[in-house]
Amino acid sequence: MLAPSPQSRPWLWSILRIGLGPVLALAVSDSALAQQPPAQIAVSPPRIELELAGRPVREHFRLSNLGNEPVDVQVSVANWDLDEQNQVRLLPPTEQSLDQWMIMNPTRFTVMPGESQVVRIGIRPRVRPAPGEHRAMVYFTQQPSGEHVDDRLHILFRFGAAVYAYVGNVTRRGTLLGVSQDSDDRSPRFLFDVESQGDAHVRLNGQYVVWPESVYPGRPGTLILDGPGGTSTRLPPSAAAAGRLPTTPVLPGSRRNLPLAIAPALPAGAYVLDVKGQLGEKDLARAVPFTVSAGH
Repeated sequence: MLAPSPQSRPWLWSILRIGLGPVLALAVSDSALAQQPPAQIAVSPPRIELELAGRPVREHFRLSNLGNEPVDVQVSVANWDLDEQNQVRLLPPTEQSLDQWMIMNPTRFTVMPGESQVVRIGIRPRVRPAPGEHRAMVYFTQQPSGEHVDDRLHILFRFGAAVYAYVGNVTRRGTLLGVSQDSDDRSPRFLFDVESQGDAHVRLNGQYVVWPESVYPGRPGTLILDGPGGTSTRLPPSAAAAGRLPTTPVLPGSRRNLPLAIAPALPAGAYVLDVKGQLGEKDLARAVPFTVSAGH
């Protein structure tokens, strides 16, 4: 958590790392990144992906106020990548960074309760775009209201939505180098070691199912979950847990460990983590044996 600056008192800013839960003052949406800001605010779509083909491109975000008070919002844009902890890192602009080609309208507005505001985005490259992926992060930042003049803390939000622009025929070539068990307690944690070798980001897209080893049907016998987004509250018979794979993007030319925590807690014993889905342009299937210790 950051200490409030003299200019921001009496408001308290809280920083939430990429890919975490929806109650936040700063969130970064993508992939993962696809998270929403506080319950009173919704931004759609969570990210934009588009192609640059030599002509101006127009897209938009919509910010909706689901709360009971007006919200003042400032819009800005930045160049970015991910650091070693998979957190957004802001970078200085370059002539090839997407943020330098973007025009947004409006950049400051008030959204009344129950209403929404469309923010239009135009992209006009100032130079010839290099082939591959170009990225920008559009930030929606709540501005302090003049009504908050006492010393009470007031939570502000800052929500980031990623924009990806592709030039030419990009390749999404990713490799899952391994899946390792990072903890053996009752809510075990796994690390997916992913490398991106193409010129556009890759992400895991799929599901996991946890089976007690004694009843694991083998990879051909496992099921694709049929609930919203590929998950379901109705587990396959005898399975212990299931859910979505982590969707944090792995940017071109990088290698990252993507964490996955299993819930609910599991009894001690031997299990198999069965993984199905896609990575980049390839199908993905793995079976990872693991144990949960009785000592936790």
